[in-house]
Amino acid sequence: MIAQHIGNEYIPSFVKQMDNICQLPVSELKSNTELKIAQVYICSSFTQLIWRDEQILAIRDDNQSCNYNPDINALFYSAAKINHKLSILAVILTGIGEDGVLGCQKLSQSGAKCIAENEQSAVVFGMPRQAIKVTKVIDALSLNDIIGRIQSFGNDHV
Repeated sequence: MIAQHIGNEYIPSFVKQMDNICQLPVSELKSNTELKIAQVYICSSFTQLIWRDEQILAIRDDNQSCNYNPDINALFYSAAKINHKLSILAVILTGIGEDGVLGCQKLSQSGAKCIAENEQSAVVFGMPRQAIKVTKVIDALSLNDIIGRIQSFGNDHV
């Protein structure tokens, strides 16, 4: 699941670009979607994950007020609640501000694996810096190392 700060009008183009370069199929997350293995979802708005009937559902609420599109903290907080049911790897990449930082901290506390992009490879080190500062168990890695870690995590958990 990718939570990229982006305007809703740009999401279809982003999905198409990602689908062209990813080995896995990429689609926009719609409301009340049952998540499938080996599928990449681009989320927008206020999205939460829930565990229901042995399935992971993504609930998107376009009416919920949020400061960012999507609200990464909301997504991460909800993932922390179901971390005991599945393996989660959370990644904070380059960006301004603090969205996702407290959610990353909560995920780490729940036992999820967390990564922040390091200062050497981040274009803007704001979000990763804050995540490293407040999260006790987090790896700070270069973008290339993050890619490798995501690939090995995916291979280990499919």
